[in-house]
Amino acid sequence: MALIQDLREALTAGGGGAASALIPKIISPLLLEYVRRFAPLHTAFPRQTWASDIYYFNQRNQLPFAQMVVEVPPFSGTGSVTPSNSNYLQKSFTIKHVQSNGDLSKFAQKVANVNGSLLALELEGAARNYGWLEECLYLHGCAQATALTWRPQFDGLRQLIAPANFLDGATLGKTTGIFDFTVLDALIDTVRAPYAANLSGENYFFVIGPKMQSKATEILSLNMRVEPTMRPLQPKTDGGVLGAPVVTDTVDPGVECYWYRGIPMVMSSFAGPFGTMGSVAAGTQGTSTTPFLLGDVRKYVISAIHYYGETLCSGELSVTISAAGNTVSLTWSTPTILDPFANVLPILAYCIYEAGSPGANGTTGAETLLAIVPANNPTTDAYQTGFTDTGVPSTVSNAWYQYGASGDGAHFPLFPVSGNPGSLGEERIYLCSRDPELVVVPAVTDTETVMLAPINARSVQYALISDLVLAMRASLFAACAERVRFA
Repeated sequence: MALIQDLREALTAGGGGAASALIPKIISPLLLEYVRRFAPLHTAFPRQTWASDIYYFNQRNQLPFAQMVVEVPPFSGTGSVTPSNSNYLQKSFTIKHVQSNGDLSKFAQKVANVNGSLLALELEGAARNYGWLEECLYLHGCAQATALTWRPQFDGLRQLIAPANFLDGATLGKTTGIFDFTVLDALIDTVRAPYAANLSGENYFFVIGPKMQSKATEILSLNMRVEPTMRPLQPKTDGGVLGAPVVTDTVDPGVECYWYRGIPMVMSSFAGPFGTMGSVAAGTQGTSTTPFLLGDVRKYVISAIHYYGETLCSGELSVTISAAGNTVSLTWSTPTILDPFANVLPILAYCIYEAGSPGANGTTGAETLLAIVPANNPTTDAYQTGFTDTGVPSTVSNAWYQYGASGDGAHFPLFPVSGNPGSLGEERIYLCSRDPELVVVPAVTDTETVMLAPINARSVQYALISDLVLAMRASLFAACAERVRFA
């Protein structure tokens, strides 16, 4: 055993460095939360407790027909009033499921407590990551493309908004394609015509990316000569009570946001592009009954949907049909999309954009959405990295959902833009309702923690589960501007 004198001599001889092992480690009890994202849509959309696997609702899309008549019209024949009735439809949305599993050793929970309970930290972290997946699906989810996979999604805004309500931002604005408030005005006008009501107040909100939000704030400041103020956007919920009305929560302040024409601009990190799709290879193969003709020129770009949103598209591919009836095969490697800490983000799907139609050549930069390919193979659940364009529209297959023979004409890819920081590129802006009559999130299970049966004596297993869907009851009462640039 060393004596005090021995230790003093050691410290003197080592210049103090030998004492490093004897210095107690003091760790700050304040944990730095370094992984952050703007994800407000959980609060922005109204939520309703549900108790079934399918959310059903009725819709009236036609009223009884009124006619001009003479003072005393005949009961039948010429000049009589033709009887008519309203037209009613029953619509539905299938509840989808989310789960996050965890496994913590009991020893780690005993000793790793400088920042509080390890189990509580992990549960909170899992809930936050779940919320980000929910946010991504609200914008980019596709139920039809993933219906036959092990990872079925619910539809996001890009699938739910009426195709006629997608505006090409490249044609909007005083300076074409560059964001100004004429873009927001165009969205308001597109919705207000069929909605026939006021959009301001708690009824509606814009979904806008952080960089686009900064541009909007800059324009507001220049025009108003004052700094715009932020106001709260409070949640609309039934409070988790089945059958209770969906009302504004007067306790929870919700999110803070700027407003334009009385409509809040809700900032989401998932609205703008994040990362870039890698290289894609293309070629023609085989002969079949496809409508492609010898010499047809097809143009393609691809983007990836991941946990943080959608990437900028790949470089454009030009494919010439070398034999009549050939199909076009597109292949790629799973892109490595990294978060700011070099963690790889999981891929959820791929968007295939195409320009051209059978018998006509495609134009560079004119691609629209052709198909959505789920990231996971329907059988093996492994990543899949290919798509075959036959030129023939199809519905759900075992590998993708195809919109038409040559794109849907409504959805455009996001291209990098020279001059923007890092050539960041174009973005989308959404205008959505907050009225539960028009849109609601039915939740059977709204983020619940479940402790699992132990599989060994030295760890604790748990899961976070959720069962919900985004139910847009009125697709004409929302709009989206695509290909909008913030600079």
